Amino acid sequence: MEHERLPGRARTYAVGVFVSLIMVGFCVLLGVILTGHWRWPVCGLLIVSEPEIVESTPDEFDFKRTRQVIIGDLESESQFAGLNQNGREIIRHTCLVDSGNKFGSGFVLRANLLVTAAHVITRDIGEPVVIYCEPSGNGVIFEVEGQITAIEREFDVAFVSLPTDWTLETPVLPLQSELPGINDQLHMFGFQFRCGTDRLEAVGVHRPSSIIPRVVLRGEDTPRQTAFITGLAQSGNSGGPVFANDGSVVGMMILNQIGLNRSVMVPAATIESLLRLHNLDE
Repeated sequence: MEHERLPGRARTYAVGVFVSLIMVGFCVLLGVILTGHWRWPVCGLLIVSEPEIVESTPDEFDFKRTRQVIIGDLESESQFAGLNQNGREIIRHTCLVDSGNKFGSGFVLRANLLVTAAHVITRDIGEPVVIYCEPSGNGVIFEVEGQITAIEREFDVAFVSLPTDWTLETPVLPLQSELPGINDQLHMFGFQFRCGTDRLEAVGVHRPSSIIPRVVLRGEDTPRQTAFITGLAQSGNSGGPVFANDGSVVGMMILNQIGLNRSVMVPAATIESLLRLHNLDE
């Protein structure tokens, strides 16, 4: 009689395995939806990804070679809706920053000074970094060697001085000390990278955004004085500006949270305070 029960047990075992596989597949799919990553989540728990640095570290590069930098066409997710001419000037004065083995974004506050994220900078104060800009929009790329003036890792802010004969003329960009309202339209802009064996292709990408109120970023390595905005930044956007329709800068992009589809910026008031601290506000 024992051998007659085996088929029934086998069927029960097969059904159990099949149900288990379905549950595992459902958990994996749930994890992808919630976090944006292929992870093995625990069902019943909401797994949220940690904030991720939005720098670009192109490991594919052989840095001993002479690199060719290509800035491609501008991309926009909202066709620059609401931006006036001053807002478009912010985009025109956003640059690609090359500090040796990291790439990121930065923007020119005035003719001789650029601000970027400190985690993009891998060198020390007084050492050079290369800045690439396409200010005219006609495909002509300016390559300028700047010098690191100040690094504030605690706030994830760095300043780079530019040559006095810098070709790009720009007025002092207005820094908006107060955070805008939650319904005010904001924009973030920065470069995304596609790396090859002997060249770096960068595309400037514009994204709409807005303030997310009452959210505090906590963590051992979290930069001080941060604020959340909607929308997800991408690799290479670190150091890019966050600005209002009228061209006033409200912050600088530094981090993202993929699972929550939001990004983190350093408020403009912090940048303004650090400018005064290092006597760079004139």
